[in-house]
Amino acid sequence: MLASGITALPGAVPTGGANTPFLKIGRIEVRPHVVYALEYQEGVLSRPGDADSTFVESLSPGVAVQLGTNWNVDYTADVKFYSGKDFEDTVNHAFSISGVQPIGKMAVSGTQSVSSSANASFETGRQTRIIAVMSSLSAGMPVGNKLSLVGSLSQSLQFVEASPDSGTWSGNAGASYNSGRGWVVNTGVSSGYSAVYKSPDTFFVGPQVSLTWQATGKLALSLTGSLQDRETLGGTNERQLTPTYNATATFTPFTQTSIAVTGVKTNSPSLLGGQELESSQFGVTLQQRLLGRLRTNLGFSYGLSNYITTVTDGPRDRRDDLYTYTTGFTLPVARRGGISVRYQRAVNSSNAPGFDSDSTTVGFDVSYRY
Repeated sequence: MLASGITALPGAVPTGGANTPFLKIGRIEVRPHVVYALEYQEGVLSRPGDADSTFVESLSPGVAVQLGTNWNVDYTADVKFYSGKDFEDTVNHAFSISGVQPIGKMAVSGTQSVSSSANASFETGRQTRIIAVMSSLSAGMPVGNKLSLVGSLSQSLQFVEASPDSGTWSGNAGASYNSGRGWVVNTGVSSGYSAVYKSPDTFFVGPQVSLTWQATGKLALSLTGSLQDRETLGGTNERQLTPTYNATATFTPFTQTSIAVTGVKTNSPSLLGGQELESSQFGVTLQQRLLGRLRTNLGFSYGLSNYITTVTDGPRDRRDDLYTYTTGFTLPVARRGGISVRYQRAVNSSNAPGFDSDSTTVGFDVSYRY
């Protein structure tokens, strides 16, 4: 289970090993991959107020295709079997394509992903089928040795089982300055529109700034922040200034040791009707390589989720506090494979009846990539 309450496709497919593809036709390289995973989950909500336990067995075959040097395509199927009678067996899908294309002096990059998954969710308090369609397009053009004009467009669509569907469209435009001394800063304006079926829409606009800085050989910083003027169109007709940010600091004191600190604050349509989700999360992760091969990790995160009512006479505002503790290790096997073991405990405290939970997940997976 992730801190958001949605289980990811199991196991990170290993990136190490031999570089020879399974199949190569001209500039096209094909690399199949597969993951088998087995988990035991205890205290997971199958419906609000009803926590259950289950074994989850999954098989995730897929294929990655590299098209020349600029484009990559990946598809993964994920077949899950639950032992618990209150959970449904599922077949999940994830497809993505991404790449960059030079056009004269301009570099244009794009991504497109489509996923369909049915996993347990802290937000809905039940197993929920979500079809997500994500698109992005960005471009940059140099206007000097250090200055570039940059812009991007993005789209996020969610089709949710037994909940309102939603879509968010956003864009930003501005300038990027590369100091040539290890730091890059972008400034501009971002704007967007969120539409939710049978619920009030939201318009937002505001300044945005981002900074990436390789402070030293051991310390790297990344920060994106925006002050959004958000207006609910209809319903409560609220208007407010809301800061959003995404910050990461990575410290590598030794070659085999890495510490990452992250902080994220976002606003988005909730999976629940008539509410907007204001989410904040803080996390710390320690990664350590032992004996030259064994990779271990230890993590903690705290998440605050505020569900703000956008309709008159709607449900009262809901607040969830989520504490997540994780640990595990990964051992590369035979150059192309890997074995992972993981443990997670997630404690969610809510002021809404039925959404409190204290869940534990223990699992392992075996992965292989050609």
